[in-house]
Amino acid sequence: MSRRIQVVFASLFLIAFILYIPVGLAIVCPFERLTVAKCLTEGLGTDYCATTIRFDATYTKLYDYSNCGAINQLRSAAQLVCILTLVGYALSFATHNVDDAVPALLSAPSPTNV
Repeated sequence: MSRRIQVVFASLFLIAFILYIPVGLAIVCPFERLTVAKCLTEGLGTDYCATTIRFDATYTKLYDYSNCGAINQLRSAAQLVCILTLVGYALSFATHNVDDAVPALLSAPSPTNV
């Protein structure tokens, strides 16, 4: 049963990873920085937009994802699925029955020094 769980988690991870990195980067819009003016209209605060995260005279250090929201949401969801499947895969090892492995380990030949 635990092997089936691991195969499911590994398969879901592979699908999510492919959507996140190769496909996601191929279809994503060009990364554009958020302008100081748009930062101010978003209500993030004058001090924050004009001083704290200012990149240059026109732009902030933040990126503007408003022109490509659906693709960025797809990439974010795929990233979340990658993280959750890796955690699930790691936790699936808790279902392994360690007691079955002990006799096999005890009867194994000892390693020799070469």
